[in-house]
Amino acid sequence: MYATGFLKTEDEGYIYLASPYSTSDTELLNERVGKVTNVAAVITREGFVVYSPIVHSHQLAVNSGIELPGHWQFWKNIDLTMLKASRLMLVLCLEGWKESIGIAAEVEAAKEMGVEVRYVGLEAFTD
Repeated sequence: MYATGFLKTEDEGYIYLASPYSTSDTELLNERVGKVTNVAAVITREGFVVYSPIVHSHQLAVNSGIELPGHWQFWKNIDLTMLKASRLMLVLCLEGWKESIGIAAEVEAAKEMGVEVRYVGLEAFTD
């Protein structure tokens, strides 16, 4: 059973799922991508519309064959555009989330935009 009971399917709009990304440790980066991808899949399976900048953008950066930067400044405009249109920002509190420049900027922007911010641990999405 997943702890998605705090989400309401009748609410319109989508959930913006934030998580830490940037690190010089390739193994940790891949671990983060895998975890947020799984959480996005669980949220989707539970009937919610979810957008994760990491799930979406990592695939573009890694699999497109086009060299794209992995830092916040490059992705900022895309992420903030998507955040502004969302109904809820979920921060997935993986290792490094408190130090994440991107998450800090997204949380600040969400508050300025009037988007609700909630913090959730990985345990809410595991059996």
